[in-house]
Amino acid sequence: MNSLFMRIFMFFSIILLIIGSVLGVTLYRASAHLVENSMGMQAQSVAERAASLIDTQLYDKLSAGMEQTDYYNELRTQLNDMREANGLKYLYTLGMREEGGQPVYFYVVDGAPQDVAEDDFSPFGSLEENPYGGMIATFEQEKPSIGELTQDEYGSTLSAYVPIMSADGKLLGLVGADLDATKVYELMEQNRNTMIWMALVIFILSLLLVYLLARYLTGPLVQLKKLIARVGSGDLTVAIDLNRKDEVGQLADAFKTLVEDTRTVISGIRSSSDRLLTAAEAVSSHSLATKKAGVTITDSIQQTAEGAAAQVVRAGEVTHAMEAITSSMQHIAHSAAIVSSVSEATTSSAKNGEEAISAVIQRMDTIHAATSKMTETSAQLEQHSGKIVEIISIMKGIAAQTNLLALNAGIEAARAGEEGRGFAVVASEVRKLATQSQESSEHVETLIAEIVRHTSDLSGQMETSNTEVLAGLSVVQEAGASFSSIHSGIGTINERLHEVSAASEQLSAGSQEVAASIEDMESISRQSASRFEQVADASGLQLASMNEISLSAESLRQLSKELNALIGRFKTEQA
Repeated sequence: MNSLFMRIFMFFSIILLIIGSVLGVTLYRASAHLVENSMGMQAQSVAERAASLIDTQLYDKLSAGMEQTDYYNELRTQLNDMREANGLKYLYTLGMREEGGQPVYFYVVDGAPQDVAEDDFSPFGSLEENPYGGMIATFEQEKPSIGELTQDEYGSTLSAYVPIMSADGKLLGLVGADLDATKVYELMEQNRNTMIWMALVIFILSLLLVYLLARYLTGPLVQLKKLIARVGSGDLTVAIDLNRKDEVGQLADAFKTLVEDTRTVISGIRSSSDRLLTAAEAVSSHSLATKKAGVTITDSIQQTAEGAAAQVVRAGEVTHAMEAITSSMQHIAHSAAIVSSVSEATTSSAKNGEEAISAVIQRMDTIHAATSKMTETSAQLEQHSGKIVEIISIMKGIAAQTNLLALNAGIEAARAGEEGRGFAVVASEVRKLATQSQESSEHVETLIAEIVRHTSDLSGQMETSNTEVLAGLSVVQEAGASFSSIHSGIGTINERLHEVSAASEQLSAGSQEVAASIEDMESISRQSASRFEQVADASGLQLASMNEISLSAESLRQLSKELNALIGRFKTEQA
């Protein structure tokens, strides 16, 4: 489906198939409908003549009474004669009644011969089990109708129905005329098969015509495609001549012009490319020779510049070293002066510290004496607290005995009866007082225990504090001795620092003179090195330019070769 030929062929084939199918079905249906209508009209005409012969009054009695009368045989004979005269398969009348709210259709008179077998006709009152559409439509609409062509075990039949109306317009029944359409149906089947075969042959011929048309339309395009492929591969010597005047021919002429113009351009480019390659090779050769000479000159200048630069670096290093020495000597002299000043201030501070340490030692002695007294007092307080505990124990014993005596007095008062009631009240009050005394003594005991515990803790802390005060006193005494030693050493250092400061000032003056001389030498070396660097830079730029020229010439030569290779793909002359 990717080729234009297949797309055209499939497109027109599908269109022809659709058109042929629609036309075939339409023609077949139209012809079948025409045959059915013509035969139906013939059957309807016979049924209308039969309906006109019926005596509606006698027929009404026959169909309404549901029993045979003399008119039944007379009508049967008339219908049979008319059936035979018109070549009908069946000619009959039908009636309708309702049973259980549903319509029921039955035969009244079947126009069959008197000697016909019972299986070949419908007796009076027999039911019609097949509700045909035309029959039902005639009963409902009270108008003639033509049924459809049916096929059953008795063959093909086409029916027509005509209503039987009384003089007052009442529907009494209908006349049915069945036309034997077996031969017509067979003929229609033959026509249908013939139409199918004809349609198939026409479709095949149409496909052949479409195939030829598609080949005619796409053949030049396929040929042009092959020529374009040859041009795409580089062959510009192709001959394009399709000898057509349509759009494909015009496309081929335009492509032919394009190929000829391209051939001319490629030939011109090839000639120019050859000349360009020759010139590029010459430029490349000269640039290589110039490049070699420039490299030699540049190397010599760079070596000289490197020596001068090294001399400048060494001079700079010496200058920096002398400057650093000078700066260090000045810093030493300044630091010695500062240290001397600080040493004097430190001597004064050490003297003041020694006096302060003496005062601290005196204060520590006083604190130690006070702490010793507090320790003794805490020990005495702890002893008195122990005595209070003993007294509290005695009070608890008295309260217990008083409570016991009050209990005994209450028992005796109870034994005395009414005479001892007042004594019992006194005993009860005494017991309450004893109980309260006991509770108070217990509370006092608890408080005394807390006091004793805190007194004990205070005594321990006072002993610890006394120990720490003794240790602090020892440390302060050692610090006093150290301050005395520091005061003596700082005096000695102060004398030596004055001597160092004077020597540093003399050394700093000499180093400044040396640094000035070296700085002049460095300036001269720097100027010489700067000139050599300028020459080396200029030589380097010249060498870089020659490199660029050489690279450009080589690139030009490579491009010329590549251009010749690309142009070589195109064939502009016949072999």
